[in-house]
Amino acid sequence: MQWIYYLIIFSCLLWMTITDLRFQRIWIPVPMIGIVLLLICHGAFHEKVWVYLLSGVCFLGIFAAISKLTSEQIGMGDAFLIGFLGTGFGFADTFLLVYIGFLFAMAVSVILLI
Repeated sequence: MQWIYYLIIFSCLLWMTITDLRFQRIWIPVPMIGIVLLLICHGAFHEKVWVYLLSGVCFLGIFAAISKLTSEQIGMGDAFLIGFLGTGFGFADTFLLVYIGFLFAMAVSVILLI
């Protein structure tokens, strides 16, 4: 039944990508609705909902703090996006996803500097 999680995540990410490319903003209700749907699915499949909720809240809090410290250079929508992914994938997988994303960003920036 993992396909249900991936369907919810894919549809929310697609919606957020389209709105971000079109309006340069991530509409906050989309990840919030996605978080609620993912928590309902986690509960329906008898998984520990609080673990996924805590993971999402941790990532949301960390990136919201970074957003405030950088004067919204990393936007609040990005914080909600990563919190949404934390709710969907769990802490370890989301941490790995963010780590690989930053690693690729570093590689591209090094290539662009050369």
